[in-house]
Amino acid sequence: MEDNKIMSEFQFIDSYIKNSNIKIYNRDIKNSKLELGVEVNISEIRENKNELSAELRLKNIIKIRNQNEDTLVEIEVEMAGIFKAHNMDKDKFMQFMKFSGTPIISQAIRSYVMNISALSGIDTIRIPLINYVEFFKNNDENIEKNKEVK
Repeated sequence: MEDNKIMSEFQFIDSYIKNSNIKIYNRDIKNSKLELGVEVNISEIRENKNELSAELRLKNIIKIRNQNEDTLVEIEVEMAGIFKAHNMDKDKFMQFMKFSGTPIISQAIRSYVMNISALSGIDTIRIPLINYVEFFKNNDENIEKNKEVK
């Protein structure tokens, strides 16, 4: 089997944690609810000959609250991922960034949050899966405004 035929022209190159913070106000998070905020920023697409590259930053803000709406745990994680593509137009590359890149980084954040919550001595926090098709339908305007990654 030839690997070239099944490999995507869109590739995940690297990722790293930009920021991570956990605050535990109460370790007993049983019978609590999870609130999730999501922010996505995609840098300007860079071109070098027939190669495109960009950085995607995904931030998850997680709050665990009890029935009285008291905050028990707050977690904020921002992760960046670097993606490249060969012989692809910019519009298609941006679609790959949104609908392939974002879920890749999201899964890494989910794993990270599960680990840091377990290591912190509280019940493991599992971030729910996110429908990024719906997310981008509702947030494309904000993504365009925030293209410059700081």
